[in-house]
Amino acid sequence: MADIGRELATLDFGNLIGGPLNAVVESQARSAITTANFIREVGFDKDGKIINVDFKYNRKDEEGNDSNFTLTVPFLTMLPIPYITVDEASIVFNAKITSTRESNMSSNFSQQVDASVSGKYWFVQASVKSKTSYQRQASSSNKEQRTYDMNVSVKARNADMPAGTERLLTILENCIDEKQEGGTKETKKGK
Repeated sequence: MADIGRELATLDFGNLIGGPLNAVVESQARSAITTANFIREVGFDKDGKIINVDFKYNRKDEEGNDSNFTLTVPFLTMLPIPYITVDEASIVFNAKITSTRESNMSSNFSQQVDASVSGKYWFVQASVKSKTSYQRQASSSNKEQRTYDMNVSVKARNADMPAGTERLLTILENCIDEKQEGGTKETKKGK
């Protein structure tokens, strides 16, 4: 019969449990790099300057006249920045080892004796016939069954924005600018 304690001792729990935990940490790192790449690619051009979007529209100015305006907005302030964090990770590992040993042994013994005696008294003559048979059957089987189940559950949520990124967006919001075309009037939005 298998020693189940020894079977469990041979399992590499460091990799079985550590592997999913390392995967969670690596996914966090990839998520952070993805966020940094998103900010760099969407918010700044190849020279590191802010990408702005200009909106042109017509509205009444302060004197009630129709005027054309241009609103300049940093593109990064218009998009949600992806900040995903792993909030909770749970690893459930089940090992089920079933060991069964079956032994069947049966013995059949049969003997058959045929004897015939014939004889003459004057000259003694005898004859004996005998049939003997022996049969033995033996069978043995071992059956071991191993079942391993692993369930990794990860809960992610949108994380709070880091202080540096929040500060960057505040500075960019202060760069939102509205200009009246053909006029000298300029107003800053976000202040």
